[in-house]
Amino acid sequence: MDSATAYKLVTDWARVEKEDTSGIEREANGDFYGKAAVLGFQFDNARQNLVVRGRIMIDADKLSKTQDMMQELHRIAREEPDRVVHAQFEIVRMPWDTGEQPTLYLRRDYKTSESESKLFDEWRKLREMAYLWHRTYFRQAIGPIVERRSKAK
Repeated sequence: MDSATAYKLVTDWARVEKEDTSGIEREANGDFYGKAAVLGFQFDNARQNLVVRGRIMIDADKLSKTQDMMQELHRIAREEPDRVVHAQFEIVRMPWDTGEQPTLYLRRDYKTSESESKLFDEWRKLREMAYLWHRTYFRQAIGPIVERRSKAK
């Protein structure tokens, strides 16, 4: 997927979702990044890769330092991909993040262009799943770890 194709997909997504693209920053080398319709987009022209992120939790710096919790999240993504719409967990600070700390996202990578309708359906599912992880699933996933830690004290 080239930069023009990826950028068109993101702008079409924003239009379909009745959002604007003023939050998308384009670089001279073809890279771009920003948010549209709640999702974060980042295109790396050198790798021809479009990353789409759904935010789960801001200020996730402490989570990145707790290896057992991240291992559990990665296990879920690997062994139960439907629970994360075939995305991966990622802790990263993106330019559009307002806080100082990194954020926990669900991340999907796209190297080839599929039909808009298929991509937009996947992006809606990613947005919904990130919200569900934010509201419910995250606590359920780490609950047993927190319980084990409190018993060990």
